[in-house]
Amino acid sequence: MLVRKVAKNAADILKIKRFLYHCYVHDLKWIPAKDNVSQWHVVNPTDSLPIFADFYDSHATWIAVYDDEDLVASCRIIKPKEKRLEFELYQHISNLIPLRMPRVELNRFAVKSEYIHGRAVIELFLEVLEHCLDEKIATLFISAPAAMVPICLNLGFTETKSQEFRYFPSDPQPSRILCLDFTDRDRIEGIHRRCRNIS
Repeated sequence: MLVRKVAKNAADILKIKRFLYHCYVHDLKWIPAKDNVSQWHVVNPTDSLPIFADFYDSHATWIAVYDDEDLVASCRIIKPKEKRLEFELYQHISNLIPLRMPRVELNRFAVKSEYIHGRAVIELFLEVLEHCLDEKIATLFISAPAAMVPICLNLGFTETKSQEFRYFPSDPQPSRILCLDFTDRDRIEGIHRRCRNIS
């Protein structure tokens, strides 16, 4: 049975960070470039497996989906730090769309390979929607690689006029910035109902 929740304690967050590291490094064979502006790097906590850390850790809310006790999908929502979201370190969008406040960014997705095309991803997105509604967020941004853009559009995100860009030269695909306007409550509730009804 799939269960979704916001991580509430350090132990849960550490478990998600281990999962994220494993998915990116072992499954995708990817690590962040050195000296990146996100300060995204590998750390080795005492008595723990390696994890990622970065500039936004102190401004992050982690969300996870479990199949019974097995962690199968996760992501995080970050608030601005020093007035910028992470993608704004790489891409300026203030002149492209109205910046409705408060705004947050959704990133650091990780999904077990056997769950990528299943219900777990939908459950993860539902928890994101509900968290943003509870926190009275106005705009949710996501930076999506080209292959993810159609999925994001189907979920209800809209494209901005941002140019394609790469966070790191090693990124296999360029990314685009999309957003979800939470001030349109009727539309958000419609997206939530549609996602709940996806089998």
